[in-house]
Amino acid sequence: AGAAVASIVGVPLLRLQGFFLATGSLAFSLFVEILVRQSTGIVGGAYGIQGLPAPSIFGFALTGVRFVPLAGVAVILVIVLLLNLRHAPLGRAMIAVRDQSAAAEASGIDPARVRLLAFILASSLASLAGWLQAFFFRTLEPHLFSTDLTFMWLFMVLIGGVGNIAGVAVGTVLLVLLPQLLGIANVQEILVLGVLILFVVMFAPRGLAGLFEQWTAALRRRRVPS
Repeated sequence: AGAAVASIVGVPLLRLQGFFLATGSLAFSLFVEILVRQSTGIVGGAYGIQGLPAPSIFGFALTGVRFVPLAGVAVILVIVLLLNLRHAPLGRAMIAVRDQSAAAEASGIDPARVRLLAFILASSLASLAGWLQAFFFRTLEPHLFSTDLTFMWLFMVLIGGVGNIAGVAVGTVLLVLLPQLLGIANVQEILVLGVLILFVVMFAPRGLAGLFEQWTAALRRRRVPS
């Protein structure tokens, strides 16, 4: 379902570039949130969909801690998929279009097609994550479509490091678990998040993963005898 929606929305949306693409994506997100909140008879309006059934395997309900293995298997499968995609022709084409679109097009790559495939793949993985979250909490609420969560997911990638799976995992853990461990309120959480973003922009534009790579490269240079 996520792939189908992405292929319909992506064709006109990906004709935009840069700031206009970001604005178009945000506008579609706002449209979906308003539509969900107003569709009382279909998805429950502001209350969302409540009382989803718990997933089960051979009659064994996966609730609470029992749900963790299912989520863990899903994460491992996605990581394996992305690691293999990075070394596949399509993955290399995606990296080329991301880094140097003009050079990729000169090499015979169709940037529009590659962007659409990347958009569909990302939407499919996001749909999988949404499915897991919905059946873990057994509810779907309109706030899941809010711009606050959208920016939170974006910050996870920026803080961890674009294109680095381990870095994004670290960024996710920081932004999800750190506020809980520190016991900070929503206002304080926004302040801490703002400081982290400033730190990344000023000192680690490639994210924490890029910063770690710089540190390890510096250590290797020090160990090499002059």
